Amino acid sequence: MAEKKISVTDVALTLTDQPFVDGCTIKGLASVIVDHQYQVAGINLVQGPAGMNVILPFDERGNEYFRPINPELRLAIDKAVQDKYREATSKETTYFQEGVFTSVWDGGTEIESTCKFNLQTGEITDIRRKGDDDVPNFEDLCSLDEEYVESANGGTRYKVCPNCHNYIMKDTGTMFACPDCKHTEKKE
Repeated sequence: MAEKKISVTDVALTLTDQPFVDGCTIKGLASVIVDHQYQVAGINLVQGPAGMNVILPFDERGNEYFRPINPELRLAIDKAVQDKYREATSKETTYFQEGVFTSVWDGGTEIESTCKFNLQTGEITDIRRKGDDDVPNFEDLCSLDEEYVESANGGTRYKVCPNCHNYIMKDTGTMFACPDCKHTEKKE
């Protein structure tokens, strides 16, 4: 009887740009479905000096899931996640994720809107207010203190350009810079 080939049947990937250890950066958070039935979540795609690496979650004994059991599955997961990342970051593909756009007014009044944003380009689109229930009258608001975007399920906050209001400010190390209107601000 021939052995059944194990395959990755679906990959979900959220692009990110989070610092990791030793100068490495987490470029994506992924989960995969194996053979239409088993999910492996908590996968990190890490960019480091040696290139891109897929880091699987660990079990309670400190072992990567599946590694000691099935090397073919490990290779299939690596390939599927890296292929999805290349697809999401290719010039032909624009990868937007669901997010929350927050405007902070007059020292604390927060107005949240749904949006889509792209971490590769910094573009923010489809900004829609979440409802009218608790939204103050805009005529009563005087000064916009800050705006930021975060993924719909929380996580890292990204500063929004205070000049054009449509792009995430890129952190250059010493300052923030808008990739669209070129507005810059020193980091505090």
